[in-house]
Amino acid sequence: MKRLVPALVVVLLALGTQYLCAAEPDLRTPGIRALREEYEDSRAAIAAKRRAELRSILERQLTEQRRRERQARIAGNATLRADASQGVRIFEQALDTLEREDTFIFPAKVRPALERMTAFCTRALATEDAARESGYKLLDTQFAGRLQPLLQQQGVTATPEQLTRFWQAVLADDGKEGPADNGTAAETQSGSDTAAVDADDNASAEGAASDDAVLDSRGEASAWVPVTRVGVEVAAIEVMSLPVAGLTERVERSGKGFQSGAPWKVTLTPLRGFTPPAEGAPPAMRIRSVVGTRPVDVLEWPSRRNGWKLEVRIRPPQPGRSRHGCVLEVDAGRLK
Repeated sequence: MKRLVPALVVVLLALGTQYLCAAEPDLRTPGIRALREEYEDSRAAIAAKRRAELRSILERQLTEQRRRERQARIAGNATLRADASQGVRIFEQALDTLEREDTFIFPAKVRPALERMTAFCTRALATEDAARESGYKLLDTQFAGRLQPLLQQQGVTATPEQLTRFWQAVLADDGKEGPADNGTAAETQSGSDTAAVDADDNASAEGAASDDAVLDSRGEASAWVPVTRVGVEVAAIEVMSLPVAGLTERVERSGKGFQSGAPWKVTLTPLRGFTPPAEGAPPAMRIRSVVGTRPVDVLEWPSRRNGWKLEVRIRPPQPGRSRHGCVLEVDAGRLK
């Protein structure tokens, strides 16, 4: 038994050393950086394939609408020409939006002759988005697995949970400045980001959280009043419908993306009460950027039709968590 004690101590020390190493591997070795670059290339290839497929679908529809427009002009059929003219316009807009924003959306109302085609393209978009997200998830699984041998070169054998955390840390690290986060920075950053969001959400109603850059607007006003501050944390592209009317206190929501499966968090902070008009046109609105956050894209402005919700799209510039925000303002003359 006495002879076994020294050997047991050696084993325990070895295991202890490996455990400590598993918490602090070097995630910036040339091999790991090369793996990250290969991952980004593979991810870009999936995105490019999706975009090419959607572009092809929209271009075919546009070509067909242009053909119908020529035929209607020759035949002198005003109804068919009106159908085709709108078709040309909306598919041109869809292609332009796809190039600029990597997605597209059709007007809420289109001529009956175009409903089937626009519905087909919308379904194709949803299918391609789902295929892209599935491809991304598969890449994450494959490349996280390929990280293990590179860690073992450092004497580290990570558990599945550690491996996932290490891989996310690799993706979050651009390698440009600061030390590698060794799998713990993501958690530390989460805490600091949340604190930053909380601090921003406590900004005054005078819009102190905004840097005054107008991101988008609907209508014009001689004076604007900030009514709601929006803070969002995402890890993938998400589309969200945010209630902005009748808020009396700060609201926090969290969940996972329907398609991406990635976690998200939303914070809505009322800066001033906003009661929508009971009738008439909705008031002019605009959103302003927020210091320290990335912008959001407005898909639909609040109105009676959508229950006075601000529909936005949030697009992280790269894999990993991303903070976005805006301040919603309304026409001061229409504010109750």
